[in-house]
Amino acid sequence: MVHADTSALASLLAPDLTYTHTDGAQNTRAELLQLLGSGTLRYASIAPEAREVRVLGSSAVVTGRSAMRVSADGHVRAFGIRYLAVYRRSAGGWELIAWQSTRLPPP
Repeated sequence: MVHADTSALASLLAPDLTYTHTDGAQNTRAELLQLLGSGTLRYASIAPEAREVRVLGSSAVVTGRSAMRVSADGHVRAFGIRYLAVYRRSAGGWELIAWQSTRLPPP
């Protein structure tokens, strides 16, 4: 995500991905890859602070917190998030099928 390597990301994101940002905006896999590839959305840094993984058969649920630096529409923002990510095991490995994040209040 930080390097906006859309080729690598395409192999990690499920074709039916639903990606929900902290502001409630939702993207499909194609939309997210386009935003990252064009530089419209840029993750300057992602610093995980906590993570819990629960594997449930061919799915996994990941919850955690991260510190983010994001550039969107020409504005750089730094904030913390809590997130819920759902992964599915496929023939090619694990792929992200759903992401939901919530912006945390400033410390």
